[in-house]
Amino acid sequence: KPVPEVMTAVRSAVSSMGTLTSEKKVPEGEMMKNVITGRIDTRRVWVTVRPDKQAPETVSAVSFQVRTDSSFLVGGRNPDKDTAAALAEQTTLVLIAAANPQPK
Repeated sequence: KPVPEVMTAVRSAVSSMGTLTSEKKVPEGEMMKNVITGRIDTRRVWVTVRPDKQAPETVSAVSFQVRTDSSFLVGGRNPDKDTAAALAEQTTLVLIAAANPQPK
């Protein structure tokens, strides 16, 4: 899917699971990458959406990163792969629902 469609799905997924805290565009070489940050319970969320190098108009590369809010005395923030997978799944479901609208 193109970057704008994926960004809409990511916004929706993060908002439905937690709180969207910021969204920004960051230059990355010749292209721009979009970074969405948020909070899900006590976890910090970073989602990066960038156009694919081979087909930038139709394909997006998305990466999900979720970390715990652990004390630095215990070793800092640890990855939370389960929440990252749930966020990726929710984003996919939003994309599927947008591509297949149900009649009312």
